[in-house]
Amino acid sequence: MCERRGREVCTVKIRIRIQMARKECYLYVQTIPLLLRLNLSDLFESGSSAEFEVAHNYRTSDGRVPIGMACIVVGSKIYMVGGEKAQKGSTLYEPDEENWLNSDVYFFDHTKPESEDRLVPVRDGDSAVVGRLNGPKTLPMGFTLEGKFYVLSTRPFLGSLPELIPPVFEVFDPTLPIPSWKILPYQPKSAVMDYFAWGHKVLTFPGLLIFNAKDEKWENGAAISKQFTYGRTPFPMGATVEFKGVVFAVSMYVNCLVAYVLDASGILNAHWVLDELSEVFEGRPIHIPCQGFLTDLGGGRMCFLFSWEDDGRNWNIRVQVFQVSITTVGDRPGRPVVHREIMRSFDLRSWNHYNVMMIESVFLCDHSNESDIEADASSGSYSCVELKKRAGHAIEYVEGDSKKPKTTLPE
Repeated sequence: MCERRGREVCTVKIRIRIQMARKECYLYVQTIPLLLRLNLSDLFESGSSAEFEVAHNYRTSDGRVPIGMACIVVGSKIYMVGGEKAQKGSTLYEPDEENWLNSDVYFFDHTKPESEDRLVPVRDGDSAVVGRLNGPKTLPMGFTLEGKFYVLSTRPFLGSLPELIPPVFEVFDPTLPIPSWKILPYQPKSAVMDYFAWGHKVLTFPGLLIFNAKDEKWENGAAISKQFTYGRTPFPMGATVEFKGVVFAVSMYVNCLVAYVLDASGILNAHWVLDELSEVFEGRPIHIPCQGFLTDLGGGRMCFLFSWEDDGRNWNIRVQVFQVSITTVGDRPGRPVVHREIMRSFDLRSWNHYNVMMIESVFLCDHSNESDIEADASSGSYSCVELKKRAGHAIEYVEGDSKKPKTTLPE
């Protein structure tokens, strides 16, 4: 089910000048009980017919497959690391929790039918790109800095472990001749709960410490955080998208998207609240927590996923795709101009019983073979690669028609 909410909006009509083969570009949503996905190719092609689907149900494994894993996308493949093999009916404090910790790597095989187990353990000798971790990671937080994937333990899932088990922090570099995991120093005294990543640095919360990936050292982040803590500048949070010297991020309170201009040291030179996207945040109760995730489609094109719980405790997701253009003023970038494209709202109350509303991560994966983009040119869909390369495809803006069914985009 889905519906369009709020006032009439400017929607898009997409005309594809070149017929492309059907592609499989998915926006994945990782939660503890479920891995969900939305086919972005279908969203752009057919609009209202695209729906979220269950890619994997962790509850059906009963401890065979870990829950709470971090996801890594390498090329067109998804790997998962860390997590715990918690048993069905586990209580909050389990003396055997340490034995459930996972150092193995799992490969998500999207070619298998939903009736089969799509998460396949990677064994020694397999041709998989991602190998075993040097140690387990509990509810790992994953982020990317300059092409390298970092994974950091946050906290024990069931809470019975007195402390985090080392190594707490590792990095994976897929560009090495033999891609492998490397143990990194870990300094935060309290468990990391969230982060803000840009360039080669990540600011962690609540300890306000910065990890400098170039030096592989931790630094005090109080000076940088004060730029946002006081005054009118929204505090950034989570994964960012960088385009032409501007960093785009979700605010800490998930009530706006903001563009920041930061120097190499993290000093703020300018910022702009993107009011053009304010409608994305409408309709959710102020007193109930919500989440926001920004992903990069390439060429200044981005996808924002907003998740919230309504007054009836029903799960809702809204997806907004938009394009930004930036002109330089002197030697600095000017305010980004935002062009809204497709916005869709999804009523996911049918999954309320899974207690699935807390999202661990959102990421993009193109399962199609990049080499066959031009060879397969029969249908009207296109891949993530094409979304990135063809950000300038023909788009005609039209006014939304309130008389049309709310589940359809303008034809």
